[in-house]
Amino acid sequence: MKNQTALAMLILPVLAAVCAGAFATAAEPAGSPNLVRDVPESPATISVDSTFSGYGMAVLSDGQWIAKGKEITQDYSHRDRLGNLGNSWVSADTEGEHWIRLDWPRPVVLNEVEVCWSSPEWQPRAFRVEMLREGGWTAAGADDGWLAALDRQTVVALPKLETRSLRIVQAPGGGGSRSLMAVQEVSVFFRPDGPRAASGTRSLSPAEVRRLKGRQLEPNLARLSCAGAAFPFAGLRDGSEMEAAGLADGDCGRGVLPDAKAECFGLRWPIAHVADGLSVMFSGDPPGPAAIVPEVHDGQQWVAVRAGLHAERIPQERRLSYRFEPVATHAIRVRDSAGKPLPPVAEIEVARYLPAGKDVWPDRLAGKALKTEMLQSGQEPSFEALALCALPMTPVRALLGLKDAPHEIGVAWDGSVIGRETLQFSFGDEQLALSDCRDTVRRTLIDGWRPGTIVEGRIGSLAIRETALLALAEQDESRPAVFLRIEVTNLAQQPVRTSVRAEAAVRDSALRFHEGMLMRDRDVVLLAQDAGRAVNDRRGMRIDVALEPKGQFRADFIHPQFRTAAEAAAGYRRMSFDDALAWFRSYWDRTLAPAAEIEVPEPRINRMYKAVLAQLFINADGNVMRYGSEPSVYNTELYGIEESYAMFALAQSGFAGDAQRYLDGTYLTPQFLKKVEVYKTYPDRHQQYRNGLQPHYAASLFRLTRNTEWIRKHLPLLRECAEWTIAQRRKTMAMEDGRKPLHWGLLPQWSYGGDISEVQCYALYANYCCWRGLLDTAWLLAELGDAETSRRYAEEARQYRSDIDRAVDGNYQANHQPPFLPLRLYATQPDEQMDYYQLFAGCLLDLLPFDRGSKHLRWIGDFLEEDNRVFCLLPRFRRDVGPGGLDALYGKGYLQTKLHEDSVQEFLLGFYAFLAFNMDHETLISRETNQLYASDLHVRSSYRVPDISDPLPCSSAVAVGWLRQMLVSEELADAGEPSGNLLLLSGTPRAWLGDGRTVRIKNVPTHFGPVSVEVRSAVDSGRIEADVQSPVRNPCKAVKLRLRHPGSRPIQSVAVDGQPWTDVDRKGEWIVLAPRAAPYRVVVNY
Repeated sequence: MKNQTALAMLILPVLAAVCAGAFATAAEPAGSPNLVRDVPESPATISVDSTFSGYGMAVLSDGQWIAKGKEITQDYSHRDRLGNLGNSWVSADTEGEHWIRLDWPRPVVLNEVEVCWSSPEWQPRAFRVEMLREGGWTAAGADDGWLAALDRQTVVALPKLETRSLRIVQAPGGGGSRSLMAVQEVSVFFRPDGPRAASGTRSLSPAEVRRLKGRQLEPNLARLSCAGAAFPFAGLRDGSEMEAAGLADGDCGRGVLPDAKAECFGLRWPIAHVADGLSVMFSGDPPGPAAIVPEVHDGQQWVAVRAGLHAERIPQERRLSYRFEPVATHAIRVRDSAGKPLPPVAEIEVARYLPAGKDVWPDRLAGKALKTEMLQSGQEPSFEALALCALPMTPVRALLGLKDAPHEIGVAWDGSVIGRETLQFSFGDEQLALSDCRDTVRRTLIDGWRPGTIVEGRIGSLAIRETALLALAEQDESRPAVFLRIEVTNLAQQPVRTSVRAEAAVRDSALRFHEGMLMRDRDVVLLAQDAGRAVNDRRGMRIDVALEPKGQFRADFIHPQFRTAAEAAAGYRRMSFDDALAWFRSYWDRTLAPAAEIEVPEPRINRMYKAVLAQLFINADGNVMRYGSEPSVYNTELYGIEESYAMFALAQSGFAGDAQRYLDGTYLTPQFLKKVEVYKTYPDRHQQYRNGLQPHYAASLFRLTRNTEWIRKHLPLLRECAEWTIAQRRKTMAMEDGRKPLHWGLLPQWSYGGDISEVQCYALYANYCCWRGLLDTAWLLAELGDAETSRRYAEEARQYRSDIDRAVDGNYQANHQPPFLPLRLYATQPDEQMDYYQLFAGCLLDLLPFDRGSKHLRWIGDFLEEDNRVFCLLPRFRRDVGPGGLDALYGKGYLQTKLHEDSVQEFLLGFYAFLAFNMDHETLISRETNQLYASDLHVRSSYRVPDISDPLPCSSAVAVGWLRQMLVSEELADAGEPSGNLLLLSGTPRAWLGDGRTVRIKNVPTHFGPVSVEVRSAVDSGRIEADVQSPVRNPCKAVKLRLRHPGSRPIQSVAVDGQPWTDVDRKGEWIVLAPRAAPYRVVVNY
């Protein structure tokens, strides 16, 4: 929410005065004129395929460019530091090819082209120089001539040639972080003594060129081209399955398994796909549509396809054809509706859902239908039901690292390791990578939660498994390294010869091979564990191997995280991969040992809890909790809101000491809370809400820890913030025409906040933040014995809230359709920029400023729902990607409000929607902006803003926060103030208390001390039992235990410690207990 505008925009002004001295002049040695602009009698005419609004192509031949290291510095809000002052031409941001064309009035002789590119992240991954010959464009260089830019200045050496037309073309899909082409200067030379040596580029391999062309998505999911991408099967009466390759062989006349009694036929895939149709061809007359049931697997069980189902019987083709709403699944099948054996089936076709474009989504996802469908289904929302609606968020990068370390590693879906350099692996003579066989590739975490990855796939007859983890070589903190193991298994019935090729993509200099190592100058980038087997292979190293049938080979590599001299390689090699794996497991066991224990009947959630805690520790840099991790664009950023999600997820999970340390180093510093009197620069935009939020966070953490020594050292800063709020409010207490204006008693006009930095206004969010900070500081000082200052602050906070409420009442737009509450005073529209309303509304609601059911809360919530601002309770953000865009982490406050209002069904819908649509299902990584991956096309398309935001552990932390709230929460009274009661299991799914299931939490921190609960269900016998250890540090008023019966049966009786218990709310399913040191044994009968 804070710099998406900056990331998305290109056209931003740059002050001319800053530019003085920033330009270099293109190299033009004597006797070698630039044929583009320095030959007046034969000037080149420049044309381009397109131009991004605000840019122009005249700069391409003005003789000036900004050299590397001479970039103009300016406020962070100005995304393009090369600016639109005249230093770059930028094409349209579209997927196709882009080009710069040069035409001369008569043929010219040339042998060298120089290109000065623009911003580094836009430098092309695939471009070449082409000449016009016999009416067509052909490569001017050797072979295909495709190159990747490695530096801002590129020199392309060419054989001597004569032409009238030349162009520099960027291949479709060959751009950098975006689909545009961006260039500062183009020069062409003929050097009589030969061209300069090529520089700033590297040639693309044949495999890389092949990948540029891409592949059309096969419309029939039964006939995927990669070996191992689809598994046709027949289900037999004994419950077993057998392969049925004939179901997808194209032969529609011959029945599969004619002598076997198959109860079902179907297909499985190693990864999920989205289908919207199914055709079944029979060897005889097809049965009626009602006789056959299409089903998909939801990860737990087979479920019938019902949404939008339409069936057609086509006798002349011996076919039953079904159409339905797009459904995401790993498996699909058909069975007889009466459970009888199916008639012989000859072929199955599964229609892959292919929307018209990557910006098109199914109506039920773009609109409100899915939420209504889920809440009216008669079943509580579940992960499985929601995950059928869209694919996992597999394009995100998984996260490797160590606690508090300064750098992190990303692992892409195809196993590419993104650290100091990007490491990639390919196999065989064709240099095929897992990315070439995408339909077979699956990425998981080691042991399901540890921050190491396992990427598995298949390339022809080879099964590939890549494992990556970060460990300390010989337990030396100065030698962290990524340890990689590549395992190759020959699945064929005959021997094969193949190879494993490792390559490091280095942009700014060449690599050399030395004794089993890839080196950049004297720095070891990658080393093979077995140096004797590795050989030089152009830009990488190669290990050759011969494999017998079913044979397996392992190749281990090490990627040091810091600069490493060749002489130090032996120290890394002394630690084997197996030793590194053992150390890695032990390290994360020790790191998470203090965590509160949470065990629920959904293994996915147990994995998520531990995986996210590991992410949060990796995300921290020393004592500072950053917003994102490398390689996220947010890896160095601090904003003042979202980082708290990570800190409090840790604090509420048993890591209060770490949370205090991170709060000290990140937020509670004079520098972070520095104020200016006049808004001047982009960083100034945060100061108002930071002034209230940071005291609020400090007081909230003190409620959990009661660590007076820690909080007292911050009291001067917190008092300073409180006094600033009071003084700022006084500035607006001026009558206008004898009346109080709407903004009376609010903070003076300032930046709206976040990305909306230029709108100066009376923003509600900043005022609610400062009110909350003032109120919490008053409470804190009372707890610490400063009664006088506490009373003064509390009274000031009461008056402040009265002024805010008055302003909100007067600001409501009741006549708008739908009615809405503007989040700044005097506004007549919801958004300052598209879709930001719901983002700021979520932040505001996270302060829990409203009474349950208050009209102000309804005004916000009703508008979010009526105006389609949320998707299954999560904020939409459609500006960057279209109708399927989300910004789900900003739903934290809205969903928390739903639980506060006891709207458990809606809370669960949002919670599971976050897990299904805003976290990768296997690596549990999240993002800031994201989109619903409603089809294979969406997964395989690029989205410029979402694609650069992950890994984002602060977003993942939201799920852990919600999990804690559903299990343990402090009850709220008016305006979000704690009531003094503790709620246990207030929002858990009913399914968690199915017969034989257990919910267990141990030592979960609360405002009153740690709490432990174990619930065991025996509902088939009519009872649920619970052991409760209430907190005793500073006892609460009451402990309220909710036991939500899976069948919603009413409570008949309750016994506590063997005695009848009457303090029971049967309607709410609450058992109310008084705090005590001894544990309770509770038995509820139904």
